[in-house]
Amino acid sequence: MKGKILSVVQNSIVIKTDITDAKGAMNGMNSKGELYTDGSKFNPNKLLNYEILYNNKSVGKISNLIGRVSDFFLVGTIRDKGITSAMVGEDIEILKQNRNGKKQQRWSNQPYKERDKKDTGWKNQIRRW
Repeated sequence: MKGKILSVVQNSIVIKTDITDAKGAMNGMNSKGELYTDGSKFNPNKLLNYEILYNNKSVGKISNLIGRVSDFFLVGTIRDKGITSAMVGEDIEILKQNRNGKKQQRWSNQPYKERDKKDTGWKNQIRRW
């Protein structure tokens, strides 16, 4: 989703979603970042914690929403000190970023094997204490 910077104060930024992208913004996105086709499913609160990108670089995240579903402003916190009030009117992008580097653990479909006698399990280890 695209937007424009309205104001920058200390470590906060106010963003207005772009009019050309308003239809996409109103339809909303699912957890994969794909746009919904049914506008009734959109909840602006789902945009909380979305990343704010400026020149393809993450500069902060959405922390609050002001307004109605049809017309709202996004308030974000800025991590990058390079964003100043001189950038008012610049285009930015709002995306959901997956910053979790862990890969989902995949369990093998191996049949269960009996434990050997050395690995006695947690119950026997507790009895030793």
